[in-house]
Amino acid sequence: MNIQELATQYTSWFETATRGDDTDFIRLKTEDENIMQLIRSAHGDMMPDDFKYQFICEALQAISETDDIDDICLEPDCYNRDLLKWVSSNLTRASYVDEAVEEIGYKDFYNSLAIGQLREKDEVLYSVRASLEEICEGIE
Repeated sequence: MNIQELATQYTSWFETATRGDDTDFIRLKTEDENIMQLIRSAHGDMMPDDFKYQFICEALQAISETDDIDDICLEPDCYNRDLLKWVSSNLTRASYVDEAVEEIGYKDFYNSLAIGQLREKDEVLYSVRASLEEICEGIE
């Protein structure tokens, strides 16, 4: 099994559900230890988080659909309200924006948020890829 096939399988193990307050979230439908470890690794020091689950699913989807795993390009949210929800959901996320501003300079507020979010998505993508590679090595 290659990384893309494993990513396709793992993508099918997630589903969108609705909480009592009518907010949607992504959850895992299985208790497989490998996918649980992948999720924990992608979360890093952060507690379980809706945005991390979303970014994990985006990474798995992108990996499953590519022929060149080194050529994956994720996109930040395009709506300012979504970027504001993302950055305000956890204080840790401000550090992604701070790093973006430090590296590229301040352009504008929402551009800085978008680049900060993209940094987190890329971090999750690399973590997911590394986990998939490790799991594939264990299968062979």
